[in-house]
Amino acid sequence: MLPPFSWYRVCVEGVDDKSGYLATYWARAAHLGDAIDAALGAAREVPFDWRDVYPVWAGPGRHEDDAVVRLSGGSSLMTPGAFVSYPLAKGPRSFPCPRGVIPSTDAGEEVVQLQVGYESVKSDVTHCLRVSLDATRFEATVAELVTRMPQIDRVGVLLSGEWLAVDEDVVWRSSAIRAPGELLGFLLRTKEEILANGFAQIAVSCDARRVLLVVDDHKAIHIRDENRVRGEMLAQFLASSGIPLVAGLRTVADRVYHYHYSSAACVGPKSVQETLLKEGFEMEPRLKGLQRKGQRSDG
Repeated sequence: MLPPFSWYRVCVEGVDDKSGYLATYWARAAHLGDAIDAALGAAREVPFDWRDVYPVWAGPGRHEDDAVVRLSGGSSLMTPGAFVSYPLAKGPRSFPCPRGVIPSTDAGEEVVQLQVGYESVKSDVTHCLRVSLDATRFEATVAELVTRMPQIDRVGVLLSGEWLAVDEDVVWRSSAIRAPGELLGFLLRTKEEILANGFAQIAVSCDARRVLLVVDDHKAIHIRDENRVRGEMLAQFLASSGIPLVAGLRTVADRVYHYHYSSAACVGPKSVQETLLKEGFEMEPRLKGLQRKGQRSDG
């Protein structure tokens, strides 16, 4: 039996050589990830030379016009009647969040301009980094940071209980992944299930627990390193990659109305857990220290 379908509004942004364009689509789909995928597909087929097409905000919303395009799998899509354009020279583009989380205007507020950047906090014993990236840099930067980790102790994947339709979040752990290259291979194999899934977090403990790397469900990256020299090297890598040091860095988790979603290519909660089992993970009690904040979400 197919899940109930709902209507969603998805705002998509694309650019050509001179201008940026914003277009809002109404999609009726099984869940938000499918609606976003349908809107992106439609935007890439418009008769313009758009490139770098990303969703910039989304949420529930119904279009009353019945003249919709029927898509495979029972979905529907209403294409926009007009596009809003702006000169690229007169302002920054919107912040395209990494896949899995997206701002919304449901609260009646304008979408806050988020930032690419990192925060650095040092103490006598630790160097902590918090990194906010847009969709253009997220996956590549995660891969680079993973390759710079020392020997791995344990990997934990936390899946949202809300997504799994259970009372509590569920944690899967593995001690079989030891080398950074092995972790990178795992993340590439499970990209849709983990990195592009707004209901998944991953925590990596390294160097006898002296280093902790976390990619949370808002797709922010957190690093705590008890080796301050190594922590400084990671900060220098971020700076050399064009990621600025930002005081008071604001991410989508910081009082920004938003939704979590799984990508259209994600195989679903049951299959994700089966994949983790095949990858050598074992289910364990809830992982402390990765508490999820209150949030709006959609499957």
